[in-house]
Amino acid sequence: MEALREEFKDSKQQTFTLDDILEIIDRVEEEEKERLKDTLPFGKYKGKKLDAIAVFDVEYLQWATEQPFYKKFPDIHDKVATLIKANKKKVKKKT
Repeated sequence: MEALREEFKDSKQQTFTLDDILEIIDRVEEEEKERLKDTLPFGKYKGKKLDAIAVFDVEYLQWATEQPFYKKFPDIHDKVATLIKANKKKVKKKT
């Protein structure tokens, strides 16, 4: 909602048509969706950047992928898989 307020506040327009408003809402929703693809939407690291989690607790990401609830978050699957693969050597060294 804050991003939506900022979008209207930053606009130089004084009046908006319904189409203008719907276009702004669509753009803000898309930006938010893209931003959330880079954050974990559940668990002890909820809201944290996936890249950061992979650096300090890649084991947690690996564990999360094996849980039944993980299927509910398809937007992060590709990113998490890439991060796990990139950090797999670190996981093997620790065990």
